[in-house]
Amino acid sequence: MKIKLGITGMSCNHCTEAVKSAVEKLEGVKKVKVKLGDNSALVKGDDLNADDIKSSVENLGYEVTSVEVL
Repeated sequence: MKIKLGITGMSCNHCTEAVKSAVEKLEGVKKVKVKLGDNSALVKGDDLNADDIKSSVENLGYEVTSVEVL
């Protein structure tokens, strides 16, 4: 299972690492790739919960603009 998020508010590599670290802690997550260039995150894993992923990013202060289950 894959979930792609659109994220606004990230401005540097520290931001991408913060998002990656927060999402990696969630249950079922196996891999997280955050791209500053296109303001996105791709999350791979089993039985992922899109709402939990969105909440973990928004709790850092970033805005999730889209959630796409691939």
